[in-house]
Formats: sequence, structure tokens, C-alpha cells
Amino acid sequence: HRILKNLGIDFTGIYGVQLYVLPFVELNNNEIVPAQILPGIPLNTGAANIKFQLYRFELSFQAIFNDKIYTANDNNDYQKAYVVLNAELSYRQPLFTVLELDLFIAGRNLTSSKYSNRLNYNDAYNRYYNAAPPINFMFGLNIRTKNMLKTKAHRIKF
Repeated sequence: HRILKNLGIDFTGIYGVQLYVLPFVELNNNEIVPAQILPGIPLNTGAANIKFQLYRFELSFQAIFNDKIYTANDNNDYQKAYVVLNAELSYRQPLFTVLELDLFIAGRNLTSSKYSNRLNYNDAYNRYYNAAPPINFMFGLNIRTKNMLKTKAHRIKF
């Protein structure tokens, strides 16, 4: 029973659809191309995060989805859709009365998805991609100050 009282579960998720269309595009050779999808903006995006907390330990998982992204105005080249999974385990310890120490270990891109973390749109040499790192791990610590301000709600009278 005691463990269940100290267990916290949090879930957040978001999904978005966006479509931006260029009414026409004039290319370098003065060719006019009718309505194209604006490069650099995926049609569908989504993210979900679930976090479990037990005493001072926290375990979180995150999934990120991006639909294909066009890399040029003519919509001939694009980055494929991808999903990235991340995870993190942390331990939070109060330190004195004003600080908190947060030790963590994290894994990023656990599926080792191949995608570009920064696209160069309409690049003259068709070099649009900057490869994101494959699966990687990190560890570290954060030191935070606690909020020491004790503020009271004030009413405004008119």
C-alpha cells in the first residue's frame, strides 16, 4: 500500500496537422510551377510522453513522430517520415534547504532512426540533410535552486 501512495503516473500527448501550400513557385529558370507544399513543414506531427515516479526516482519515455518533409520548393525531394524514441531515468535528492540534485541517465533515438535534425531547404547542390545521431546515451547531474519565494495571491479591487 505504501508504494502505491508514492507512485505517480503522468501522460501527455499532442498531435498536429498542418498544410501550407505555395500558390505558385518561380524556379531559377523562370519556370512557374503550380501549387506546391511549403518545404520544411511536415503534414503530420505527434509526440507522447509517459512518466512514472516512485519516491525520488523518475522514469520517462518519449515518442516523437514527423511525417515526410519536403526539402525543395518543387517538392521533388523529401525526408522520409520517422519516429524517435527516448528514455530517461533520474533520481532527485534535496541538498541543503535551497538546492536539489538530479542525477540522470538517458537514451536518445533508441530505435536508431535515420533522419536529419537540420534540413537545408532549397540547397543549390541538393545537400539537404545533416544526419542526426544514431542511438546514444548520456548521464549527468543537474543542480536546481528551489523556489524560495512564498507569495500570496492578491485580489485586485476596482
